[in-house]
Amino acid sequence: MRAWDVGAGAERCAGVEVLRGWAVRGGPASSGTAYGPSEVAYGPSEAAFGACGAAYDGVRRIRLRFFLRPVELLERGGRVAGVRFARTVPDGAGGVRDTGTYEDVEAQLVLRAVGYRGVELPGLPFDPVRGTVPHAAGRVLRDGVPTLGEYVAGWIKRGPTGVIGSNRSCARETVESLIEDAPLLARRPAADDPLAVLRAWGRRPVEWDGWLSIERAEEALGRSLGRGPVKIPDWPGLLAAARGEERRGPAA
Repeated sequence: MRAWDVGAGAERCAGVEVLRGWAVRGGPASSGTAYGPSEVAYGPSEAAFGACGAAYDGVRRIRLRFFLRPVELLERGGRVAGVRFARTVPDGAGGVRDTGTYEDVEAQLVLRAVGYRGVELPGLPFDPVRGTVPHAAGRVLRDGVPTLGEYVAGWIKRGPTGVIGSNRSCARETVESLIEDAPLLARRPAADDPLAVLRAWGRRPVEWDGWLSIERAEEALGRSLGRGPVKIPDWPGLLAAARGEERRGPAA
C-alpha cells in the first residue's frame, strides 16, 4: 500500500522536465528522519533545480508505506478526510495477517489501485481463502494430484500480486509445464471439429468474425467518448458485440 503524504510537482526549464521530490533518496542520512524497515522516503534535490536556476520553494516528500491494509475511508463535511489502515505482518505463508492495531492517515484524495480477488469457476477446484486455483507449476491440482490438460496462469494462479515481469515469469512457468506435457496430450483423442462439439453441448462459440466485431464495437465505444478503443469489460457486452447485437453492458 502506498500512502502519498505530499504529491510531487513538475516544472520545465530549458526544455527539461524536472520531477520535484524524486531526485534524491531520503532517510536518516539526508533528512534527519528515521524511517522504519517498511518505509522509504524520497526527498527533494536542490541541485536538480539549481541547474536551471529554479528556486526551491519548500519540502516535498513521497513516503512509501508497507504492511498497511486500508479498511475505512474517513469523512469530514461530506468529503474524504483520511484513510484508516490496519497494521499487518507476514503470516509465514506468503500472505499477511492483521495485528489488531490501526493507523489513520489524513488525505484529501484517494486513488484505488488494487488487484481483483479470483472467483470460483464451475468444474475447477478452488481455494476460497486465497482466491486461487490450486496448482503445481501451473498444472491444476485435484486432491493434490496434477490434472493432465488443465492449466492456470495469472492472478487465478497466484492471486492479485506482482507487476508485468511477474506475469511473464508466471506465464512462462505454465507454458513450460504445457510443453513438457505435450507428448501425453497429443495421445488424447480430439474431435476433428471442436466447434461442432461445443455446439452439441449447447454453446455458441465466438469465431474470428466475432472477434473482429468486438474490435469494431470497442473502437466505436472509444469514438463516442472521444478516445481510442475502449475495452468492453463484461461478458454480456462482449457476446452482444460478437453477434452484432446492441450492447447492453456497462461502459468501461
